Amino acid sequence: MISTSLTASPSRHRLGREGSRFTGYNKSIVIHVFLMEWFWRIVIGLLISAIGVSLTFKTQWYLRLLGRVPFAEKVFGSGGTRLFYKLFGALMAIIGFMVMTDLMDNFLEWLIGGMFG
Repeated sequence: MISTSLTASPSRHRLGREGSRFTGYNKSIVIHVFLMEWFWRIVIGLLISAIGVSLTFKTQWYLRLLGRVPFAEKVFGSGGTRLFYKLFGALMAIIGFMVMTDLMDNFLEWLIGGMFG
């Protein structure tokens, strides 16, 4: 029978190895927390990806809504705002898929891990 107690026993750990994040908690609560993290990661990743894809394909609508970006017009020339919105949307879509598939941590570690290692 599974215990419903949430207190950790100092001498005996019911779940996982010592020092584990879920040591001493009810197994059903651990599964529930894991599934919720998994679910929300997918929802947030899909939301970011959807905004990025819409930003890429509906550039004119975003241009009317948000206006021109002076930095992009200066750097990319005439029509630079549309290019900026498309590049930013593609980047958001990629980041959203990385969040959804839980690859964001690995990518950031690869990108900037050498600075702190």
